[in-house]
Amino acid sequence: MAYTCKDNEVCFYQHSNYTGSVFVPDELKYHSVVSDFGVKKFVNGANADNAVSSVINTTGWRFCFYDRPFMQHYQGTLGADDGANFVGQQWAYLNDRISSVQPCS
Repeated sequence: MAYTCKDNEVCFYQHSNYTGSVFVPDELKYHSVVSDFGVKKFVNGANADNAVSSVINTTGWRFCFYDRPFMQHYQGTLGADDGANFVGQQWAYLNDRISSVQPCS
């Protein structure tokens, strides 16, 4: 694993199995939204829109993923203190498709 996700972070990785460059949005630490990944970048400078292949959530709340900016076109939910690898298995449809995310109940 390239970056170890710290407590109360949601870490979006550019590659599967929690590897590659990472994008850790401050907004999610405060139970807010990331409405447009198109204006966000991984640490390596690559645009984060439609480029996430795995994610770790170390917060105490769930997050809903969308494949369009501004929380349009719901795609799935990641539970509190959980992770997902979007390459293969049940999450494959989300590989390189996340464009926005928000806390959800």
